[in-house]
Amino acid sequence: MQRLKSVVLFFMMLFCIVDSHAANYALLIGVSEYPELRAKDLGGPKNDVRLVKDLLLSKGFEQINIDVLASGVKGAKDPTKKNITKSLDNLSGKTDADLVFIFFSGHGSQVFASETAGNTEPDGLDEVFLPMDVEPSLNKPKNYLSDDEIGAFLKSIAKNAKHVLVLFDSCHSGTATRGPDEVYRSEPAQGLVTSKDVQEKLKKLIEDSKGKSAQVSNVAVADNLVAIFATKADQLEPESMRLNVEIDGVTDSFQLGQLTYNFIQAVKDERAITYSDLESIMKELYIKDESVRNIDARPLPDPGFEGELSQKIFGG
Repeated sequence: MQRLKSVVLFFMMLFCIVDSHAANYALLIGVSEYPELRAKDLGGPKNDVRLVKDLLLSKGFEQINIDVLASGVKGAKDPTKKNITKSLDNLSGKTDADLVFIFFSGHGSQVFASETAGNTEPDGLDEVFLPMDVEPSLNKPKNYLSDDEIGAFLKSIAKNAKHVLVLFDSCHSGTATRGPDEVYRSEPAQGLVTSKDVQEKLKKLIEDSKGKSAQVSNVAVADNLVAIFATKADQLEPESMRLNVEIDGVTDSFQLGQLTYNFIQAVKDERAITYSDLESIMKELYIKDESVRNIDARPLPDPGFEGELSQKIFGG
């Protein structure tokens, strides 16, 4: 009996040792400045990442495990493509990860779909996220990050992590970048290329493809991954001024992304247990926001959820 107790105690101690080494990791990407683009710089992403970071710290994330790539944020590295891909690659090697949280905030756009095996974009376009150093070029921009590239990284990360949550607070549309009262997080696809012929082809393809692609779907690559998108592929994501928001201990008015602000509010709602709960609460918040908008304003986008939504938020 004494020997049995010793064996049980040994395995209990072993479990505690293994569990104590498990950790939560986060990568927060916020691109507010675009030196090489005609697109307007954004005021919101630098605030988005700070607000999300505050949330994660309140949820028990350790400061050392939160990697911030954001322009306009003190102490953060620049959100260049090289830095973003390096950080995503680093997350792929985290074999002790209970939870990996990845957040993208900035301009989105579209480019001609890459002609590679397995790329079956129904609209002929790749949805892309624009790092700080994106640069227009003849046929395709330099230093963009496609949904296929992001999906490949996520697939690798999900192999080691118990749970992965990804938020995309950006547009994937190629239309206008400004509304009457809001800034939209979209750089027109035509603005990313310098060839007039390519610009016209992109314009026509975008017009013809409206409604063919519901949202970015190349990132839902594993059963343990949930992805939340700010918009469908042909919609625009606004950022607007929010009152009485606390960031870094300061309560003030801040420019914030629609998805980011409502995600934070929904997570804090005591009804939010599963991602399905989160989706329902966010729909309520979007309806509430829509009810107080200017009658001439563009309708708010439809946030999209992908993955097994019966899972507990942050993996439980």
